Amino acid sequence: QSSITVNIPIPLDTGTTGTSARMSNHIVLANLFSNISTTSVDERRKDDHTNGYSREIRLLESPILNIKLEENMRLLFDGLVNHIQDCPRQFHDKGIHRSSININEGGDDMDAVELYEKFNDHIHRLVSLYPVLARVVMIQGANSRKSLLAVACQNLQQQHSYPAIQFLIEKNPSALLWKQNNAVRTSSPICTIARTPSLCGLLPWIAEHHTWILGHPICLQSPPALLMMDLCTDGTCKESIVKDFFTIYPQGLKQDDTTSKDGLPIHRLLNGRGLFEMQLFRWMVEQNPDSLSYQDMQNKNILHHACHNASQTRLSWSDDILDVCQCLIQMRPQLAREVDKEGNLPIHIILNQQQCENRIILEMALLLLATYPASYEIATPRFPSVAPKDIRLLRSLHPLVSEQMELNTNIVLLTNAGGGIQILAEGKYDAQTETSLLPAVASVFQSWATLQIQVLEEKLQAISSKIETIKSQS
Repeated sequence: QSSITVNIPIPLDTGTTGTSARMSNHIVLANLFSNISTTSVDERRKDDHTNGYSREIRLLESPILNIKLEENMRLLFDGLVNHIQDCPRQFHDKGIHRSSININEGGDDMDAVELYEKFNDHIHRLVSLYPVLARVVMIQGANSRKSLLAVACQNLQQQHSYPAIQFLIEKNPSALLWKQNNAVRTSSPICTIARTPSLCGLLPWIAEHHTWILGHPICLQSPPALLMMDLCTDGTCKESIVKDFFTIYPQGLKQDDTTSKDGLPIHRLLNGRGLFEMQLFRWMVEQNPDSLSYQDMQNKNILHHACHNASQTRLSWSDDILDVCQCLIQMRPQLAREVDKEGNLPIHIILNQQQCENRIILEMALLLLATYPASYEIATPRFPSVAPKDIRLLRSLHPLVSEQMELNTNIVLLTNAGGGIQILAEGKYDAQTETSLLPAVASVFQSWATLQIQVLEEKLQAISSKIETIKSQS
């Protein structure tokens, strides 16, 4: 990532005298701003182009240490922080469970809404009077700092707190990227919002009003889109939020973790701990077809990921994963032929320590064999080396599957040939005399092809019945 250059308007002297104190100040500030170069520049923003999108990179506002404020302002800041941090206790004292607040049910829920409105109003009133509060951070230990936004995101985790959080963001968008701990990539408020079920609904709003935040180098270290998809697979982030976010910010579909390179948002959807909506998967592929050619650090493509998930017990009984593989192969058959760093084909991943005793595993293996017939002979690169042909059930089904593929190919050829000749005959007939023989020949061929297709379809049905019988007996 390119370095970020800013002016830091905070003196190093914190009021303590002596060489050791000055050295301590240098250490603290070095920890706080380890990801920021302190060279002065006049430039305030620039444009970058990543994955075909124009990406505006702005220079971040510099945080102000609370210990550098005048005493009255520092007391005001500390008091507001304590007020926000006191929110969970007040809910507890009133017997209100923040996770179950529903504005439509009245009773304690209405009390909770009223309490949140008071918090929102208090924050709005003070920060409006003293905007500098939105730029202040308090130091906790050698490497930890917290802004008002960070404190609000940690303690006001409910949809009714959106107005206060949005207000703080508007006052200082840069605070979304201020990490509480530079050693933790996901310690910024934008990451807190993305990984918190009750706050992730703010992401579409952030994408619309502060797009530059999502493309900033600091944000790209751990893209919020990936954290949001983790929630989606847990069922704690609505599909509508995901679609709204990526509709406003389609670049997010192309973002991966810059360190682990373990996949795009669509891979997080596949690799999640739960099931997912097939419609959402198709929608994400349609919005970003390039995801079909993406490979992670292990050179695994999206079909490798799907096969890995299918081999897991928790997903192997779901037809969804079979639909995923069919969708991927239909869009890009080449995926079945690509190998990862270890030399594994997708079929090797699906057959890892499996004997095709599971219906979904077997169906996927047959689908992959039909797409790449030569893989039947190709063994896994790791020990013990096993090829699909070494698996008893696949060995029994392979001749039938091969014949089935050949019959399907011949049916397609006859269908296309009959239609092509008919079109040719009609064209020639229009251009020549009425005595042309082409229409008659085309009619005869069409009749013959139709009979041949009927015969092939009967054979195909018989083979399919044999395959199903073998499957049911396994």
